[in-house]
Amino acid sequence: MNRAKSAYRRLGRIHKVYHGGRISKDRLIGLIDGATAIIITLMVLEIKLPESAKDLTQLQGFGFAILIYFASFVIVGIQWNRHHHILDKVEKITNSFIWKNMIYMFFLSLLPLFMRWVLSSPSEVLPAFCYALIYLLTDLGMRWITASALGENTGFFHGENRKSQRNYHLVRTGSMIIWIAIISLVSIFLPQVEIFFLIVLPVATSLFTVFEDEKEENENVR
Repeated sequence: MNRAKSAYRRLGRIHKVYHGGRISKDRLIGLIDGATAIIITLMVLEIKLPESAKDLTQLQGFGFAILIYFASFVIVGIQWNRHHHILDKVEKITNSFIWKNMIYMFFLSLLPLFMRWVLSSPSEVLPAFCYALIYLLTDLGMRWITASALGENTGFFHGENRKSQRNYHLVRTGSMIIWIAIISLVSIFLPQVEIFFLIVLPVATSLFTVFEDEKEENENVR
């Protein structure tokens, strides 16, 4: 009986070492930074140079590819900045927080794939819709991480500011879902509208987030 208890304790300690050990914030930051750099590299490799500088069709396709890459670069760059802003204020890293980050990185890593699909089928609606959907899921993942930081780390925000932050993220998420649903409904009659707005929407939303975060940070400093 005593041997069984001793063996059980040893197994418990081994399980804690492999599965329950705390991962440092620096390792998580390093993983996110490395994955982000790879994602950006994969995206820029999807841009094909025109074979002829005199072919207008090829030049238009090249310009469209640069535009899509710019949109994707803005999305990745701003999400990276938001992630570092969160981790800078997080006091402890839990296993659940790590796995939420992994889910967020899963959706973000799909962005180069759907960028390639949009570039290969620029006149079709489905690739643009899936591109916007991946952005939405990535943004939801980031907001999930933010909500986790608000709930698990007392040093992230305090008092009423924490409650207002949660309400803000809920409103932003709901408005994005409604916006994409409206655009998808309009696309039944005007497919070109969806292709345009589903590419512009991520960039506009991401830039709006930057200005809002900067405004909030300035108010907190005051």
